[in-house]
Amino acid sequence: MQLIKNIMQSRILRNLFVIFACCLLQCLHARSQCIIEALAKDLQNPPAGFDDFLKGNSEGMMAYKKLVGNPQVRRDVDALKATSKLLKDHADYFKDYPGHFEKILKNLVSQEVKVRCNGCSGRNFGIPKLDQIIDDMDWVLANFKDKNVSVHKLFTEMGTQGGYNVYKADGGAFMINAIRQQAAADANYVKSIQKFEYKFLDDGSFEADLYRLVDDKMQLSEFKSLGESRWYNFSTDAQSVKQFLAYFKNKQKFEYFANASKLGGVDKAKQLVRGQFVKLFKDKDTGAQLFKINASFFKNIKYGDKTINIADAEELAKLCEEAAFANSSLFNFVNVIEIK
Repeated sequence: MQLIKNIMQSRILRNLFVIFACCLLQCLHARSQCIIEALAKDLQNPPAGFDDFLKGNSEGMMAYKKLVGNPQVRRDVDALKATSKLLKDHADYFKDYPGHFEKILKNLVSQEVKVRCNGCSGRNFGIPKLDQIIDDMDWVLANFKDKNVSVHKLFTEMGTQGGYNVYKADGGAFMINAIRQQAAADANYVKSIQKFEYKFLDDGSFEADLYRLVDDKMQLSEFKSLGESRWYNFSTDAQSVKQFLAYFKNKQKFEYFANASKLGGVDKAKQLVRGQFVKLFKDKDTGAQLFKINASFFKNIKYGDKTINIADAEELAKLCEEAAFANSSLFNFVNVIEIK
């Protein structure tokens, strides 16, 4: 009899919790019926810590409301906690840009990107888990929201809808995580960032992911969250080659960051990515264009125990035949980084 009594009390408390949550959600928004139904369903068999986090927690309920459109994500307590903190820390941003977070989330949980979360079927180990991505978004807003660096352009990119655009959420998640790692290692990194999604050519045809000011000189950064097959096609992909030539045309220092978590680790990624730029430089037509645009790029190259000046595209192509040449300083613009 006591066991039955305890079960009944537990059900009564849970029903009271649902009633409280429903009242709260009705106060927050007229569009509450589907949220109420979702919550009632989730409380029938909640994951560990789910009801404890939401119980009496108005900010937690706001987070649940943000995630309610995805049945797996909304039950992830870690994602709920991260979203709750994001909403609390940056309420002004959500007021100014309603709906952007939901668009980013929609892309992340899509069948194309397949973000990981507690209870999700996603298996994308090339980007952080969802709660970490949300925490990284919190970090980037905390550091850049009130500065004139166009951080909103980054989030707009991540939330772009339709077709291949869905992968911009993957790229943005990798980029923010990589930037956060760079900032942890370099006290001046955050201060050096001048613009996100910066159009660095006069015709506006290309955007750099980052424009930084390093020692009073422009430095552009491009973040590539590509898998092996995409990198293997990089040197022959017309748009990738055009983008690289644009960086070259700008005649400012630039760097590429490749996602090593999608390429079997740092060592393998470094070899693979540098190898693709070797192929690009080895092409005589491309090499001729590079020399015509900026021949000084090929001066004072450290190769083994020598410092060399490469005279023309023909000499460059011959050097690219040598396996060790990929380790020369010519390719120091290539960086590889794993997610954390």
